[in-house]
Amino acid sequence: MTIYQLKCLLMGRTNVLQHRQKLLGLSLKAGGPLTDEAALADVKSKGGGKRSRDGGAPPALEFIMMGTPESDIFVDPSEMSDLPQVVDDFDLPLGAEWSRELSNRSLLQAYISSTKINIMNELRAGKPLLVLDLDHTILDFSRKAVVSGEGVEQLKRPFMDYFLRTCYEHYDLAVWSQTSWRWLEVKLVELGLCTSPHFKISFVLDKTSMFKIKTVVKGKEKEAAVKPMELIWSNLPGFDATNTVHVDDLKRNFALNPNEGIQVEGWYRNKGMAGDVVLRDLAGYLVELATKMGGKFDKVNKRRWKEGLTLHDDDDDEKQQGKK
Repeated sequence: MTIYQLKCLLMGRTNVLQHRQKLLGLSLKAGGPLTDEAALADVKSKGGGKRSRDGGAPPALEFIMMGTPESDIFVDPSEMSDLPQVVDDFDLPLGAEWSRELSNRSLLQAYISSTKINIMNELRAGKPLLVLDLDHTILDFSRKAVVSGEGVEQLKRPFMDYFLRTCYEHYDLAVWSQTSWRWLEVKLVELGLCTSPHFKISFVLDKTSMFKIKTVVKGKEKEAAVKPMELIWSNLPGFDATNTVHVDDLKRNFALNPNEGIQVEGWYRNKGMAGDVVLRDLAGYLVELATKMGGKFDKVNKRRWKEGLTLHDDDDDEKQQGKK
């Protein structure tokens, strides 16, 4: 791990961007300036750090991080290069909402610049992208299952293999899980998601690519971890809102991209949900979406997926009829 990667972890905890962080009390063992590229193994605490009681582990790094969270920093709009040329005063968020917007956008840009997507299986030309959550969306996997040796098939949501095989004919598949890479790797291997002859996973993201945004729920400001599709789109320019769909059991995970999200009911194998047919029905919907609305996913209201393909224009028509 490098100093820059440490700063990325600190940013997730404090909302202080990397370039605003000052790490006091650290220096290079060999001397010289401490840069972001320096490996932590080559860094020491100026005070020496504390060793473990048995004396075997290396001393822990002790330091102070100084910096101001992005939400507490005023940014003059005239100094922001990514603002549109014309700003509608009626659409401009004010006060606390403006502060949250700045903070969320800054965090997103920081994660985009620090994230690299490693392609496991080549993306296929012309295929849209299907981003899948794992736990309680297409499977129910726990550490107890690993310890007890519970059968792999019991961990899969009904129709999981059918769902992945069917969708792979029309989509490139990606996994984005809100878990650590260690357990994510176990899940992928144990359930055969990386070795199936019927489908291939193009890339995988874990919880380190997620960050917490500030939002308001029932009048109270809260933080929620999200999976922003812009992080993928910035790294893979062939994808955008017109050809990307995200399936998850937690609505908050696509808070920054609500129109790309399809929320499914969470599946728990110990709650008598053996007759669940969500993935079977969703596979049919996604095939229809890919074949009939290719390149126009942004026109479709995916929140109503159980009703079939519904366009946003249809929603507007219903609202107009309701006013008559």
